[in-house]
Amino acid sequence: MEKHRHNLLLLQVDDISGEVVGEAVTALMNAGADNVQVIPTLTKKNRAGYVFLIDCPEANIEKVNQYLQRELSVGGYHILASTHVAQQSLLVRKKVEIQVGRQTLHSECVAKVLSCEGCPYSVKLERSSIIDLKSRLKSELGVNISAIRLEAILGGLWQEQLEDKITARLL
Repeated sequence: MEKHRHNLLLLQVDDISGEVVGEAVTALMNAGADNVQVIPTLTKKNRAGYVFLIDCPEANIEKVNQYLQRELSVGGYHILASTHVAQQSLLVRKKVEIQVGRQTLHSECVAKVLSCEGCPYSVKLERSSIIDLKSRLKSELGVNISAIRLEAILGGLWQEQLEDKITARLL
């Protein structure tokens, strides 16, 4: 378990559109925030608003602050000192072989594996890997499967098949 000094910026914004909120999340991450959460709210003037929670290393606060002032016209925010407790995590790649009838798709999949003292306790497949596999299954094998179903199948096999390759058979 690693501990890192971080700051949690809390700010309230009530005069931006949802499209700007989406752009802001990406821009804040690019400015050095480690994580951004946005919660929709209703303000005292019955206007739609947003509460931003920005997890930011001390070294990147100035870049984040500049974005908040320049692009969101934020007049102020709260800085809450915090300690970020990070569990051991690792991005792991495995080869994937998906068989559909007599056809086979060869690819790879990436997962974030969380562990405690070297023992994995959680595997979360990267969404981009699932979307890529879904697209390739449709274009190369003519198989239309939902991303949710594909993730469930591969996620289960990831933990069952301990070697560096997952083999899945789709009906």
